[in-house]
Amino acid sequence: MFRRDFIKRALLILGGIFFLGPRRLWSRTDSMVFDLGPLKDYPSGTVKYLKFRDAHLVSDREGVYAISSICTHQGGFLVEREGLFHCPRHRSLFNLEGKSIRGPARDPLPWLRLELTPDKRLLLHRRFRGIKGKKIPHQTPLAPRVKD
Repeated sequence: MFRRDFIKRALLILGGIFFLGPRRLWSRTDSMVFDLGPLKDYPSGTVKYLKFRDAHLVSDREGVYAISSICTHQGGFLVEREGLFHCPRHRSLFNLEGKSIRGPARDPLPWLRLELTPDKRLLLHRRFRGIKGKKIPHQTPLAPRVKD
């Protein structure tokens, strides 16, 4: 009986790998680039948690940027409260730019790459992580007019 159940399960797993492909079977999401909507939806002073993207989108006076929502100590999910990111696991504390303020986490939070499309929509590239990056300004300057 045990052998028959084992063979059935193995065939189901191999069939899933064959039909779906290994990447689709184990990856969290198919895409690593996400459309976050128009820039005007994120006014200055907002912090939005992007569920299933492992990111927080922060909008301050200078512009908009995305930062990882995973603690650099042991991978706990961060919660934003009172203008700071808190890790409930080991009480690490980060400021809104990702700098470690308190707790066992010593490394800063990685920034994620944001891109502004020509029609002023934000795209989040979740794979591109790094140290403090560029902010997208709220009002992009217009191109200078060329006189005829």
